[in-house]
Amino acid sequence: MVMRKISTLLRRFGRNEDGSPAVEFAIVAPVFLSVCLGVISVGYAFQVRNEMAHAADSGIRQVLLDPDITDDALTTAIRDAFPESDPANLTITLTEMTVDSVDYRSIALSYPFTRIVIPGIPDTWALGLSRRTPKI
Repeated sequence: MVMRKISTLLRRFGRNEDGSPAVEFAIVAPVFLSVCLGVISVGYAFQVRNEMAHAADSGIRQVLLDPDITDDALTTAIRDAFPESDPANLTITLTEMTVDSVDYRSIALSYPFTRIVIPGIPDTWALGLSRRTPKI
């Protein structure tokens, strides 16, 4: 008799589906939130890289308008064109080079992008780009 009651209770418990949506949510939610944070983080990294490209293009424009611009003035112009992120963390490398007897002025930018916390991915991504223009 006692065994029959226990058997009946176990069968009823096995067929009970109350709370299954909560369990499914508990399994799926962390993965879904991690993917959402990852998409947001990568999107923000693209935005920062586009700002860097705008700043580099602005610097190249300054070189084309004034070929004798000093490195300090050019660095200031590039930092001024990078206002949305932290311009102090922007590393600017200005070089002059000759390729096939043509003189070029080159701008290389790098920026340490700090991501939104996602487990298993490094905290900082190094974003970088470069532009060059012939000296007139």
